[in-house]
Amino acid sequence: MQALKALVIGMGVLIVVGFVFVFATIIMRAGGGVQDSAALAEMHLELSDSCVIAQIVEVNRMLALRLEGPARDGCGQILLIDPGAGEVSGRVHPGSAPESD
Repeated sequence: MQALKALVIGMGVLIVVGFVFVFATIIMRAGGGVQDSAALAEMHLELSDSCVIAQIVEVNRMLALRLEGPARDGCGQILLIDPGAGEVSGRVHPGSAPESD
């Protein structure tokens, strides 16, 4: 009878620990976690002063920045930024692709 009591108490403790783990995981994922929010403190895009960030959208944990301004200054493109790494991971240029030789 004592073995059965110990088994029931042990399983109850495991259930409580499991619930705490599940709720902690849900809270961390919903809030983005402390690490994600502090990962990017400062970043320089090295764009012309004539470029303006017109829109910022989050796409699959990446930031898409739509730039406006004169095309000759490199504006009018979309930058894909990885906030965790703090770097530009891709660029989308309007218009046709340059011809290759």
